[in-house]
Amino acid sequence: MKQILKVLGTSFIMAVVVLGLLIILNNISFTSNGKTHTGIFEVLGMASTIESASYCASDSAVFESVVALKKPEIYFEKAELENLIKDKDIEILNYFKVKFNSKDNVIDANSIDESHCKILDITDKNGNSFMYLYNKQLRTIKFNHTDIYTITFFLLDNEQKESTAIINIPVN
Repeated sequence: MKQILKVLGTSFIMAVVVLGLLIILNNISFTSNGKTHTGIFEVLGMASTIESASYCASDSAVFESVVALKKPEIYFEKAELENLIKDKDIEILNYFKVKFNSKDNVIDANSIDESHCKILDITDKNGNSFMYLYNKQLRTIKFNHTDIYTITFFLLDNEQKESTAIINIPVN
């Protein structure tokens, strides 16, 4: 019982001290330019004025130009479709092209660093994941049966715009 009273007493004393500090800080008064400011927040807020805020037009223009850019996009290159065969090591990213920031130049997905273009998941039509077949170091996969696979990509451009894409590919 003594220990409980000791803990409660200490807590009560701390609460009284904090309350006292709040009362003192709330009653601080400061006069500036003929105007009296009462309370710690008013006194501290007096130092910052609207006129002291800096709005740089160039920062705003840069922000607007980055926001206006489109997210990166990835496309499946169907020209090489006959090479997607089961039981064969496939460099899967060779079949995809990436378009960054709506520019006309399209880049092979395999030439992009993994931090900017990565495969998040590979599933079959039943939703079973086949990421265990994907070799992240070599960026290859060996599909073990014929099916329509769904690949989920993560893309990140140099302006830190992110997008995900879900693409279905047939494997013969």
